[in-house]
Amino acid sequence: MKRAALIVPICLLSLLIGIRLSGQQEAKVEKPKNVKQGSTLPLEINTDKASNVSASYLNVQIGPVGGDAVTGGNCGNFQGTKAACGLAIPFDAKLGTWKIMKVTFNAGTGLSKDLTPTGDLTFEVTPHENLVLPSQAAIEIK
Repeated sequence: MKRAALIVPICLLSLLIGIRLSGQQEAKVEKPKNVKQGSTLPLEINTDKASNVSASYLNVQIGPVGGDAVTGGNCGNFQGTKAACGLAIPFDAKLGTWKIMKVTFNAGTGLSKDLTPTGDLTFEVTPHENLVLPSQAAIEIK
């Protein structure tokens, strides 16, 4: 009998969270127009409304136009409707036009919802500067 008494409140809570998540529909993305291979793409994302679910974050997927998503990352620490993060662009990233392909809102409850990204979603990946990498490592055992 105790289990049955818990099922109704759990179902209601799940329904309320689901209704709230269904309202999350847009994410306006702001980013620079050019980014070098091997650097970080800074992003600012504004959702159309603030979530009332704690421990939420956005997952962003990016890749070259005409191709598949190559890399991505999570943006957390919401301040109302704003989230900021940086996505690593691989050193061997394909040069040319890239695009923000997918933005997903994820709640700490395990629920997620794909958002419609808006704004200018493309940027140019440019060549990195000549890399300077170390060639030796002096080791001292103490």
